Amino acid sequence: MILISSLFLTTWSGTAFCEIEVEQVRITRSNGRNVYFSVYQPVSTSYGAPLPAIITIHGISGSRGAMSAINVEFARRNFTVISVDLAGHGVSSERFSFATFSEIAYDVYEAVRYVQENDIRTSNSTYGVIGHSLGAGIALSLQAMPIQPSATILIGGGMGQDFGGSEPSLNSTNPRNLMLASGVWDEVVPPSLAYDTLREATGLSEVNTDIVYGAFSNGTARKLFLSPTNHLFEITDSAIITNSLDWMIRSLQGGEHIPHTLSLPAHIYQVSTVLGLINTGALLASLFPLYLMSYSFIPPNYIPRRKIVDAPRDIRSSLRVSLLISITSSIFLILETLLGFIFDFSGLTIIPVSFGMTFLLFSITMYGIVKYLMKRTKKTAYDDLFDDMSMSDWVHNLIRAFIISIPIIIWLFFWSIISTILTGAPMGFTPQSLSDVSIIRGFYIGIMTVALIPMFYVEFDWWAKTVGMTSVWTGLRSFIIDLGKLATFRLGGILIILSILYIPFLFGFQFGFIMFIALLLLPISVFLLVGSALTMWIGRITKNPLSSAFIGALLIAIVVVSTFQLL
Repeated sequence: MILISSLFLTTWSGTAFCEIEVEQVRITRSNGRNVYFSVYQPVSTSYGAPLPAIITIHGISGSRGAMSAINVEFARRNFTVISVDLAGHGVSSERFSFATFSEIAYDVYEAVRYVQENDIRTSNSTYGVIGHSLGAGIALSLQAMPIQPSATILIGGGMGQDFGGSEPSLNSTNPRNLMLASGVWDEVVPPSLAYDTLREATGLSEVNTDIVYGAFSNGTARKLFLSPTNHLFEITDSAIITNSLDWMIRSLQGGEHIPHTLSLPAHIYQVSTVLGLINTGALLASLFPLYLMSYSFIPPNYIPRRKIVDAPRDIRSSLRVSLLISITSSIFLILETLLGFIFDFSGLTIIPVSFGMTFLLFSITMYGIVKYLMKRTKKTAYDDLFDDMSMSDWVHNLIRAFIISIPIIIWLFFWSIISTILTGAPMGFTPQSLSDVSIIRGFYIGIMTVALIPMFYVEFDWWAKTVGMTSVWTGLRSFIIDLGKLATFRLGGILIILSILYIPFLFGFQFGFIMFIALLLLPISVFLLVGSALTMWIGRITKNPLSSAFIGALLIAIVVVSTFQLL
């Protein structure tokens, strides 16, 4: 009931409780490239003229859904909002490459021109652009289009040379009516770079935040706004959204409209965000009893081989070896993310999805790290739980693990389809469905699942000998306590590494691109924790490492392949 009700409430709140309407559109350009976008418009308006258009552009590894907070709030205030899936992102069937950056910019331009030329409610000539991170660099590229935007907002990007930096260069008249926004703790765009960009855009040596330089009437208005947030949360930051609304209304509608429009700080996107989190949480929670039911009804001859191992009583020894594994693997994860970027954007990738090579390398490395460190730790004797299995036994157990997991796979696809029909996008932790790339992404999910099995298989051994993965079920309270231990053991090292990086960063020290990777570790940590928690639950049920490894690998594969861009 929670899952169903939260999904319908999420759908309802996504239309600002019927204040706006959302249409999903796909167009094909003259060169054959497909462009996918959503159009947000108010259901009714008293604006009295064609609505100015706003095009929103997400960052790398995002999708148009990431810009939903901005999309909803602008549509509520008499704008037509066009939100695009960049090539390779979201449901786009194109492939992403920095070599096709100009083509991606034309994809965006064609989307806004399509709406302006075909929708009588939308102005045919006036539009603004809002870009975040990589999208900010693309927003700057629109200045070279036949019809230039009348206002531009760059959020956490388009500054300096990284992530679509200043191209074309900024000056006091280009782009027209430019607002810069960034987080005080932005890992990609530090405040010093934002100030330098404002100096470049104004031609002034002394500049400050929250001051409008120039004039809206002749397109020379410039402003920098800094908010106490980081790169990941800038596009849902209430203060940045409020300032963006004020800027675009003054630029495209005229300042005289502000007293007559909806109060700028009166946001409702937070409701949709909370409901979306509840929705995803309910889906993940449903997997636990679903797997238990699937295992209970499976014929005995299809049940994978079971083995119970008593966990050591020495919690200090377990904590010591687990922190050692976690810290070592976290360092390798940072290095392999850097290496993965090199593989991804040089075409030397086995799985053509961004971060695909990173997770493949991490799975192999993790297998070696756990086996080596567990064996080298004197107080934790290590022997593989199923060393006596032949290759035939391995295959049979893996097939049985897959059979038990079929209801989980069907369940995830079912909710993905329902969510896509209702909201235009799949629910979190579900595979893409009903899109032009569902089949190819599904194929990549299969490859990624196989690639991640070694990591979750060896984690099963790790938890079995430290937390008690295969211990006999003694109640929910005991399971929750063990889950707390697992979270400490699994994330302890990652948190230590992040603390080493973030504490100096918060005091003003800059580590360059390494902080972008540290930023990626935040969601990756959540993914790994969810996968490990499900692995532990299934381990308690099946007492079999392949059953646990398969589900953990499948869930992370779905997240990685469905979230990150096709290459």
